[in-house]
Amino acid sequence: MGRGGQTRISSVSRVPPRRRKGDALLLSRLGENIQAARVAHGFTQERLAELIDLHPRAVQKIEAGELNPKSTTLMRIQAAMRCPWDALLRALPGGDRDSLPGTPVEPPSAGRRPVELVAATRARRT
Repeated sequence: MGRGGQTRISSVSRVPPRRRKGDALLLSRLGENIQAARVAHGFTQERLAELIDLHPRAVQKIEAGELNPKSTTLMRIQAAMRCPWDALLRALPGGDRDSLPGTPVEPPSAGRRPVELVAATRARRT
């Protein structure tokens, strides 16, 4: 109870956000990719945790797919290992994106030059 007998409502929720279908698979693959990059660079989980200012248990949970890292954490991981983003973020080791639930289909404009896109857009309007 707050002042004057009023109930205080906390602005911070302790309930973790609900995971969407396919999140577990994506987090598992992300963890596998991070682990592969870490091992390729010869880092232990403890060393990577030290470099990115994170607890070693958090690195372990990320690699196990149990923890959804913040984007800033991913940026620190990428910077510490100096590896390309696609090495960390590729969906599957074989690059098979279509097998993941919720994977967006490549738009029909992919691969077109901006001039072609403008022309195609104008043609649809008429």
